[in-house]
Amino acid sequence: MTVVTTTDVRLANLLKVYASLRAKSPMTKRQLAQEVELTFASVSSICNQLVDLGLVRYVDESIFTGGRKAMAVSFASEFAYSLVLDMHHTDYIAMALVDLSNSIVKSRKAVVPEELTLETLMDCIRQCYLALVADCTGKLYCVSVGVSAVYNEQSQILLQASNPLLERVNLAMHLHTVFPDLPILIENDANLAAFSQLDPLKPGKRDQLFVFFTQGIGLGLIIDGQLYRGSHGFAGELGHLKLTGVDRTCSKCGNVGCMRTVVPLTSIARDLGEIDILRRSGSLAYCDHLLMRANQEPEVVQRIDYTAQKIGEVLAELFDILNPEQIILGGNNWKLYPLMGNTIRQTCRRLSNLAREVDIQIQFVSEPINDLIFKGAGEKAFRYFIESCVPELPLVSF
Repeated sequence: MTVVTTTDVRLANLLKVYASLRAKSPMTKRQLAQEVELTFASVSSICNQLVDLGLVRYVDESIFTGGRKAMAVSFASEFAYSLVLDMHHTDYIAMALVDLSNSIVKSRKAVVPEELTLETLMDCIRQCYLALVADCTGKLYCVSVGVSAVYNEQSQILLQASNPLLERVNLAMHLHTVFPDLPILIENDANLAAFSQLDPLKPGKRDQLFVFFTQGIGLGLIIDGQLYRGSHGFAGELGHLKLTGVDRTCSKCGNVGCMRTVVPLTSIARDLGEIDILRRSGSLAYCDHLLMRANQEPEVVQRIDYTAQKIGEVLAELFDILNPEQIILGGNNWKLYPLMGNTIRQTCRRLSNLAREVDIQIQFVSEPINDLIFKGAGEKAFRYFIESCVPELPLVSF
């Protein structure tokens, strides 16, 4: 039996007030008391504690409302930062400083060396970090990392990594050589994409799926407001789901009919004889190239529409199995969504059995991959921040 102490209750209330201020700041103490359903006296005491810690500040509410002069409580987003490291791509790393409100303050990319080893990769990360913070001041509370791999939390080993260098590697151990005094949080990129869509203004329990398109296809599952990884951390692997009417052999697993053989941008480019164009230009520029061709060439429209149909088939199955509030799509193909959106929705609704009873909410996120991972990793970092007893976390100056 779990014994709940007075200290536990006080800490839970403190975190509730702090999280509410993050979502809706500034607020007067009276507004805050109504929001968190605590007494005015309790909220006032907690606010004083948070002010003493530097996590919030008292401000003149009239500055924000133009109304009568009154004191309000404002969230101090610059109190500390997470350093977010996006390692989903094999050719470069991306890094950002993310404040406690989950805003990207500054970001930077670095091309990884051709002669890549774990040592040269860590050196590349170190140099990128030094360049990122060269003209900044502040304090870090953790490093939050996104990887295109399965992360086994028990063993801390990466599995099925898109970058062969990281396969069966304890990445946190190596990153500690660069950031020895900071906690290292590691998460699959699709899971972070799902985190990026959690609404701080609606912090309650939610069921949503994020289908994430990169070099492969991942699925971030949020169930009852929490990330679902499965018993070994493998939940959400969509790339090798078998599709009807597809007889192509998967170069990754050797099986036939995998989703990744027809849906990702690499598959479209390969079918159109343009894989070199994709590699040379990058995903965003290649999507622009496809949209330009689609204006004049019906075969390009047909190939993109085929991808949309197959995505719709998979979404129908996911909706019938998991019945989420919404399904969100994002990734390196986001510029094609205006061309694919209607076909995806229509196919999903036509094939889903549950669509006869309830409407399927499908949302398309038009945002670059790096930003999705930055925001998702920042959200994961913030959850760690408040769950690890806010005032006790070590801070490292930069």
